[in-house]
Amino acid sequence: MELTDIPTLHTERLSLRPPAESDLPAWADGFFADPEVARYISRRPLTPLERAERALRVARATWASHNIGGWVLADKASGAFVGAINIEPWDDTEELEIGYGLVPAAWGKGYATEAVRAAVDYAFGVAGVARLSARVVAANTASSGVLLKLGFAVIDERPIERGTLLIYRRENELAAR
Repeated sequence: MELTDIPTLHTERLSLRPPAESDLPAWADGFFADPEVARYISRRPLTPLERAERALRVARATWASHNIGGWVLADKASGAFVGAINIEPWDDTEELEIGYGLVPAAWGKGYATEAVRAAVDYAFGVAGVARLSARVVAANTASSGVLLKLGFAVIDERPIERGTLLIYRRENELAAR
């Protein structure tokens, strides 16, 4: 899939659009550099800019290899970067994982629910993904709430350095028919 083929999805208040190099400063400074965001995402020995560059590369590479990948979340009214969402292979498996995050100024507004619903609908309805998994630090109750609201169920719990990691999964009911 070419970069120009990555679809833009729209919700009531958000655009899920292909990630671009122009997103890197907001992604690095407004997201990865924020300590409130960092406490819930995987730890990597990278600078915030390196993390944003990696996220951009992974999002694009997954589109090329799996016909699904990542989007930047932008506020429809202002065009401002509010976060990112990605669907990518889970580690070295063929299972696909959905991950998402918002800048703190966008927390508590329902944006995550809108974005995850749109991405799941695309994954199941257009890309034909059979199931999606997600990993959430148990202390991140807002993220867990989004997944539960959208039909994901906890299938496993694992101890990690920061507490407990919850593993969620949702099957594509359409694929089971």
